[in-house]
Amino acid sequence: MPEQTLSKPIFGLDIGSYSIKAAEVKFHGNEAELVAASIVDLPEPEKSLTKKNRQALVGSIKKAVELSKPHRIDTVYVASALPESKVYTDIITLPHLEAEELKTAVPFEAAKHMPLAPKETYIDFSIIEITKNKKLEILVVGASRELVDFYRSIIGAAGLELIHLEIKPIAAARALLNEEMKRQAILILDVGANNSSITIFLEGNIVVATTVFSGGESYVQAVAKELKIDRNKALSMTDMAAKSEDVKNKILRVLFPLFDDLVAKIQKAIAFYATKKPRKPTIDKIIMTGGGSITPGFQEYIKQNVGIETTIANPFINLRGEVVQKIPQAEACSIVTAIGLALKR
Repeated sequence: MPEQTLSKPIFGLDIGSYSIKAAEVKFHGNEAELVAASIVDLPEPEKSLTKKNRQALVGSIKKAVELSKPHRIDTVYVASALPESKVYTDIITLPHLEAEELKTAVPFEAAKHMPLAPKETYIDFSIIEITKNKKLEILVVGASRELVDFYRSIIGAAGLELIHLEIKPIAAARALLNEEMKRQAILILDVGANNSSITIFLEGNIVVATTVFSGGESYVQAVAKELKIDRNKALSMTDMAAKSEDVKNKILRVLFPLFDDLVAKIQKAIAFYATKKPRKPTIDKIIMTGGGSITPGFQEYIKQNVGIETTIANPFINLRGEVVQKIPQAEACSIVTAIGLALKR
């Protein structure tokens, strides 16, 4: 979506299945500096977001602000992102219409495909391309009013004000794509705890977006079962694999079948992209992000089986400052969305 200018200083708040991530950025002209960040575990991670203990959830949001390092976040204005598994995203094509006509035409067209009734849904849209034959390609995002109102209420209950709400892939792209990559076709694979998103950007705009209902937590549980260890210890599988070749082989043996499903979904998304954009049918790079992206062997497996250059995300590519040098890679991959939200101007 096109960037908008926000007049208030904001921080990014990413509410995930297992943790809350917060990040604040200060702007110095056209340069951005990360000045504060935090990750706070959520209570009752096995429950869906709206079913969690509301008071404890609000307390976790407050804690993410108060415990941010190296400084406390100093603004009450929030940009946040909805979980992609709960959001309807599509790209529709319409003839050239005036702005007022689009306000009626887009919801009408989107309603043909959305799983929710229009009266139960908030819809936002943005023109991402005007084709050579003057047709409009429009990114449409729909979310249930219940979910959006829930976000607004819990953020408000934490003493904060929700200024901006978007989808996670757009926030992630804002953090991960530099000027060179905005001229390319980039696939961002965001591996969350329970869901993963596959989003293809061409020249900075979303072309394909899909959600896979599995993520890093399934990898943790599989390793825990294979090695007969508890979940907390399985979270350290990267360190365990680095220390023992035998343990590494056991971990990879159980993970590779789980990776196969995601590889198939990536290949399907790339094939669909090629049918939509014949002028640029190939993907230049895959960028992996999210807490599950640093699972042992994952990056290499995607690269070998998809056949495209694959890298772990650098969420600091558009940032400066000493803070970025002190954040471990595991945490860096987890706060990508929060950073992208904080970069909203």
